[in-house]
Amino acid sequence: TDERRSVEGPIYVIDVQDEDGVHRHPIGGGRFVVGTSAGAALRVRDELVSRSHCELRAEDGRLDLVDLASKNGSYLGGARVQSARLGVGSVIVIGDTTLSVGLLDADDDDDDEVRPLPGIAGGSVGMRRVARQVRQLAKLRAAVLVRGETGTGKELVAHALHDLGPRADHPFVPLNVANLPRDLVESELFGHERGAFTGAVQRRAGAFAEADQGTLFLDEIGELPADAQPKLLRALDGYEVRRVGSQSGGMKYGARVVAATHVPLEDRVEAGHFRRDLFHRLEVCVIALPALRDRTEDIPALAKTMLHRMRAELGERKLTSAALARLLNYPWPG
Repeated sequence: TDERRSVEGPIYVIDVQDEDGVHRHPIGGGRFVVGTSAGAALRVRDELVSRSHCELRAEDGRLDLVDLASKNGSYLGGARVQSARLGVGSVIVIGDTTLSVGLLDADDDDDDEVRPLPGIAGGSVGMRRVARQVRQLAKLRAAVLVRGETGTGKELVAHALHDLGPRADHPFVPLNVANLPRDLVESELFGHERGAFTGAVQRRAGAFAEADQGTLFLDEIGELPADAQPKLLRALDGYEVRRVGSQSGGMKYGARVVAATHVPLEDRVEAGHFRRDLFHRLEVCVIALPALRDRTEDIPALAKTMLHRMRAELGERKLTSAALARLLNYPWPG
C-alpha cells in the first residue's frame, strides 16, 4: 500500500537478464545475495558469476550494491566497483548478466504477453511494452505504423506481427520504399500490364498481390512519392486499385500493411510531402521502438546474439564483463 511504502521506502524491482532469459524480482527492504548458489536470494544462471557474487541492500529507502569478493567483479557505469549507490535506471553487469533497477508499479505484471518476441533479443521495460503491443496487434487486420531510429529493429517487429498472427502461413513481403526508382513505385506496389511502359515485357502482379492474405512491410514509408500515395490510401481503405496500364477493373488486396519510418511523419505532412489523410490512416495503430541508448540493459543479450551469428567467421567468442560494461556506458547516439 501507499502507507506501507511511505514508511518502509520504495519497492524496487530488479530485472535480470541471464542465460535463462528475463526474470523480475521485487525487492522491498533487507539484504539480498545475488549469485549462482541455490541459497542465493536472487539466483542467476551464468558461469561467469560467483556463487555469492554481490549483495543488494534495500535500507532506509536507499538501494546499495556491495561486491562480495567476486572473481569477475561487479560493474556499474563502465567501471568495476566494490560498492555503489543505485537508483532507478541503474544497470549492473556481473559476468554476462545484467541487473536493471526500477520501481515496482501497480501495472507491472509478468504475463506471457511481455515475454521477449521471437527473433528479438532483450527483455528491458521498453521492449516488454513493445512485446505486449505486438501480441495484441498481431490479432488484428488494421495497418500498423512502426516508428524508431535506424537500427532499432523495425523489420524484426514487422516479422513478429506477422508470425504471431493469423497470417503466419501466408507470405511476408518486405519492400523498402526509399530504394525504389521513383517512376516504378506504383508498378512495384500494384503491378503492371505488359507494355504499360518501356521495359514492361511481361505482366507483373506487384507486392500487394504477392502478399495476399499475408503481410506487406513498407519500410521508409515517409519516402513514398506523392503521386503514389492516393493509390496506397485507396488500397488501405479496401477499394479496388488498378495495375499500371490496366484498362479493366481494379483489384482488392487482402494483404495487411505494416509500415515503418525513422522520421516523424508529422513533419513530412507539415512540409507537404505526405498526405494528411494517409498519415491518419496509418497512425491508428503505432508501435514506438526505444533507441538502444534507452534500453542499455538489452546490450548483453544483443551482443551474445550477434557473436552467435558471427561464430562461423570469428569462432566461439565471449565478451568480458569489462567489455560489456563499456558497451553499456557508451552513449549510442544513433
